[in-house]
Amino acid sequence: MVRGLSLAPFIASVILSVSVVGCAQKAAHTTATAPAPALSLSTLLLEAAEQGDINQLKNLIAQGADIEARDRNGHTTPLMYAAMNSHDQAVKLLLDQGADVDAQDFLGTNALMFAAAYGGNDKIVESLLHKGANVDAKNKRNDTALILAVNRSRDDAVILLVDKGANIDAQGLYDRTVLMDASYYGRNRVVKLMLARSANIESRDSEGLTALMLAAWSGNEEAARLLLDKGANIEVKGVNGQTALIVAARQGQYKAAKLLLERGANIDAACEDGITALMSASKYGYEKVVQLLLEKGANTQAKERYGFTALALATNHERYKVIKVFSDHSRKNSGR
Repeated sequence: MVRGLSLAPFIASVILSVSVVGCAQKAAHTTATAPAPALSLSTLLLEAAEQGDINQLKNLIAQGADIEARDRNGHTTPLMYAAMNSHDQAVKLLLDQGADVDAQDFLGTNALMFAAAYGGNDKIVESLLHKGANVDAKNKRNDTALILAVNRSRDDAVILLVDKGANIDAQGLYDRTVLMDASYYGRNRVVKLMLARSANIESRDSEGLTALMLAAWSGNEEAARLLLDKGANIEVKGVNGQTALIVAARQGQYKAAKLLLERGANIDAACEDGITALMSASKYGYEKVVQLLLEKGANTQAKERYGFTALALATNHERYKVIKVFSDHSRKNSGR
């Protein structure tokens, strides 16, 4: 059923009329059943679009149904329903009948965004673009069809939108670009495409994070490697002074941290509050990362703003496995 279209009032009225008739028949057998209210042409058109019923769409349009009808909440048009449900023939018919290709719902989402994010039929994306859909239109979250396609793992739609001229450096929610989202979510096919198309590798989101930092955050080692190979700044800092290595250590991302160290990341770089990668990994209990950092020569005596060392932070937070790593490292270095 069409979202927002409810047959509950209709069903309730039918049940009520049956009950009344039953009682009346027992009493006098004279009361007639009231006719059920007819669904409007607009409601029927929305349902036909959602279901991809071409014949019904043609019949309803011929009867004068409003092609720009909205559901009962005033949100979604027939074209949007057809696009989100992958009905390419219904989309084509509605477009040929003059449907507004850039109409938006209450969140600013249009048919192209629905097709890119939720549909599974790239013919619809092509049809909408052919009819002049704005490829870089944004919804109220600041997302474009391209950004939504990445977030919904619609790689084929991403490639198509890029080929059709979508802005690959557009910034969406939290000021994140396609390259950032792809790096974070592990869409490495898209990462490669963005790099091949010369996407801005140093764009920053609202927290000052770059694609490399986001790859480190999620542990996407392959994306981090691709970004570094393209010259990503390994020492760039976010709004709080965090580097990619500190981010990786904070999240316990061993492989990403190892890669960053191999590529020359400053092992003792510190945030504005003095927190280093070793302190962060120690505080949050990532013993494997702690061991890696110790083996690579991280400064164990460095202190954050309140005077705590990495070991002190591990002790305060009862990270016993980390404490053991420090102890083992100390004994090994002392020759005992």
